[in-house]
Amino acid sequence: MTAVEASALLVVEDHPLVTESVAALGKRAGIARAEVATTVAEAQVLLERAQLDRMVAVVDIQLGDGSGLDLLRRWAPQGLRALVLTGEVTDQAIRDSLAAGALGFVAKTEGPQILLRAIEAVSHGDSYLSEAAKRVMSSAVPGVALTPRETDVLGLVGRGLTNKEIAQQLGVAVRTAESHRERLMNKLGAHNAADLTREAVKRGLVKAG
Repeated sequence: MTAVEASALLVVEDHPLVTESVAALGKRAGIARAEVATTVAEAQVLLERAQLDRMVAVVDIQLGDGSGLDLLRRWAPQGLRALVLTGEVTDQAIRDSLAAGALGFVAKTEGPQILLRAIEAVSHGDSYLSEAAKRVMSSAVPGVALTPRETDVLGLVGRGLTNKEIAQQLGVAVRTAESHRERLMNKLGAHNAADLTREAVKRGLVKAG
């Protein structure tokens, strides 16, 4: 791993387990100091006295007193290098994060190694979109955002798998697979498996023919 170009990590997150995990990852990446803010207000105070060009911020979107994206809109233009770490993985959330000034986007469902890579890239001023984010963006159409799991299910439907086979592939209950398929049909205005297959082909999740 290339050396991280940051001496401080700011974690803006209101779940202690997540903040502790991210702070520990920062140390593994070679960042000596980590600070934690659980609200937008706390983060504002820390950023007021921070050396922005030596800091990387890992920011959640939904916080108790507002949106982490408000922080990015204010501080990214001043030099803060930040990435979004969130459970809200939709096309709109990704685009809003990038528009607010985030250099990276990682889903909370992804592994620590992914976050390490994101921290490294963002510390150098480079962009980083995780695989989950890329899947969501590549499968998105105007007005319709699919979750990573819905994207996976759509691809499996496009390959002709039954609900039982999808459940086995994903390691979930058959009813869960059925629910994902129902939501997909509602979101995409599909009437049957053939409609979903055409949508999967259109989105590049499976090959035609």
